[in-house]
Formats: sequence, structure tokens, C-alpha cells
Amino acid sequence: MRSSGDRTGAKRGWFRPTLGILGAVALASGGVIAGVLLTEGEVPEALRPADALTQSVLSERSFDDSRAAELSITGGAQRALRAPVSGRITALTCTPGTDVTRGSVPFAIDGVSAVALGGAQPPWRDLVQGDTGADVLALRAELRELGHSVSDRGGVDSALLSATGALLKKAGVTPADPATIAQANIAWLSPGPAGATGCPLGVGEQAEEGRTIIALPDTLAAVSLSALPENPVEGTRLVEVNGQRYPIDAATGAVTDPDALAAIIAGERIPADQSAGAGSIRTVGARFVLADPVTAWVTAPSALYAVESSTACVSSEGELYRVSLLGSQLGQSFLRFADGVTPPRALDLTPDPAAACG
Repeated sequence: MRSSGDRTGAKRGWFRPTLGILGAVALASGGVIAGVLLTEGEVPEALRPADALTQSVLSERSFDDSRAAELSITGGAQRALRAPVSGRITALTCTPGTDVTRGSVPFAIDGVSAVALGGAQPPWRDLVQGDTGADVLALRAELRELGHSVSDRGGVDSALLSATGALLKKAGVTPADPATIAQANIAWLSPGPAGATGCPLGVGEQAEEGRTIIALPDTLAAVSLSALPENPVEGTRLVEVNGQRYPIDAATGAVTDPDALAAIIAGERIPADQSAGAGSIRTVGARFVLADPVTAWVTAPSALYAVESSTACVSSEGELYRVSLLGSQLGQSFLRFADGVTPPRALDLTPDPAAACG
């Protein structure tokens, strides 16, 4: 049995190493605190803020100066293949976007086929031997255009009757009376684009004389931009409508090319019953673009100073330049340096606004 002295010694032995451990912890803590105090003013490299950008690197880009615009289409006369006589439509060939060919048979009324013929004057009567008039001369001119040997002058004679009969036979049409050029056998195709824009009637429907059977593009009084965009880049221009581009006068904003006019109105696909009347105006969205894109240099807007109309100043490490402003998109400025000037690699973002660049 241990004495009380032994128990006391045992307690002392347990306590001594505990004090040693606490002392070591205290020393270690003191070292950490001292280390923190010694490095309190230092910031690790990874946590330091980046230096402020002072320059914007120039990048080269093709620039077509595409501007949103509105194209005004002023309507002229409505055009269509119309029923030459009243009756029920018994045959019809009509597909929007497909041309109606002269000499073809686009429709039949009450079983009587009508051949598409052009000319300056629409037929308005049945023609027989000896008839004269503007409608006869127009028929002669159209037959000559289609390769038939007839005189350009004179009234209805045997030669004209024979040529018309040959035309009808070629189209698969048998006239009821070979001695008569029947109005029912002719569908007048007025001068202008021949692409169908609509088919308001179908087979089996009743058509009164003069009713539109196949709609055609209207004649156009004018096609032009409602307003010219401000300060466009100089150069030949195109107007983009429905994904297609057409020539346009850069100074006036007018479209005058006949093929372009025809394509623009045909592309609208406006049915006859919605067609604009003479003098009425339709508008469509468009883009006003350069035919030949120019080379532009792209920079941040803050690199520009002393901006005047379409010019500005820029600087690069003490070198000053006057540049032409081409436009801006999505927070970027597009500019062009003077001919013969080699653009610098980058431009100053905080230029001296008092520095004159000439």
C-alpha cells in the first residue's frame, strides 16, 4: 500500500509534462502572433489589384457601314391576269413566284382556254376580218414579238387570222371559229414583271369579266429610302431587303434599276386584294450598306477626343493622329487613319484633351 507521499509524487509527475506542453503551445502561439504582426503591412502578389489599363490595342476589321433604314414603295397601277369573259374557272395554273409565260395557257373559263399575250393594248372585243384599231395593232406587234410573220400595220386580214390560229394551236387551244379571234381566248399580260404574286380564285369558282384570276406585281411609281441615314461612309451603296441586295443611288436613296424594282415588289408577295392603289405607300424594313466594305480599326470610345462631326483625335505614346469616324457598335468605335499613315499598335485610353492633332 502506497503512502500519501507516493500519491503526492505521482501527482507532481503528471503535472510537470502538462506544464511543458502548455509552455510549448504558448511559445508557438507567440511566434504566430509575432509573424502576423511583422507581415501585417504586406499583401500577397496574387491579391494585389491589377494595374489600370492605359492603352487599347487596335484590331482590324471589315466594315460595311450597315445602317437600319426604311424603304418606301409608292404604288402605281394594279396588274393582273383578269377574266376576259364571265364564267366558271375550269382550269388554272398559278403558283406565286412563278412567271406567267407569254404563249402559255394560265387558265380556262367554261372550258375555253385563254392564252397569255402581252401588248400595249388589252383586247376588248372579238375580232373579225376587216376590223381595225389600236387593239388590232397591239395584237400584230405581239405576234411579231413571238416570231410570227405578220405586218406591223393593217386591220384583221387572213395573215393575222392564220398567225393567231397557229399561236393558239401551238398552245393546245382550238378556236371555236377560225374566222374569229375570240376575246375569250386571250388573257392579257400587261407590260411589266410576269411573276405571279397571288391566286385569289381557284378552280370551280365563278369569275366575272374583269375579275383578277392571277395577281401580278404592281407597276411602281417609286421605290426609295424614307430618309437617308446621317453621315454614311462614302462609297457605292446597296439596299438589302428580305435578305437580297439591290443597287441604290447613295445620294438620293432611290432605287431605279428596273430589275431591282421588279424584284423588290415581287418579293413582297402582296395579293391582289391587298395591293396598294396608285399613290399609296407601303414601307418595309431595309439595310443601307456599302457595296465594297472598307477596312476599319476598332478601339474603345475613351481613346477618342476632340470629336468633330465625323473626325476625332487619338494618341499613342506621344504620337497624335486625326482619324475619320466610321461608326460605333456594341461599345466599340470604328475609325480609319489617313492614307499613307501606319496605325500604331495601341491607342491611349486617357489622352490629353488639350493636345491638338491637326
